[in-house]
Amino acid sequence: MSEKINADLFARLMGLAHPARRDLLEFMGETPIAEAELERLIEEIAQKGNSKTPKPI
Repeated sequence: MSEKINADLFARLMGLAHPARRDLLEFMGETPIAEAELERLIEEIAQKGNSKTPKPI
């Protein structure tokens, strides 16, 4: 990914829950990532965060 991030992707990234946002930002800082892959990851994380299925204990 280039040094600049798409404004829409950045807004979606910042809308993630704090732990997920922190992890993804850390990952982006350490690993080159294509914009399409970042979009996929944000969508996947957002869907998991909105899941109505109880998490196993």
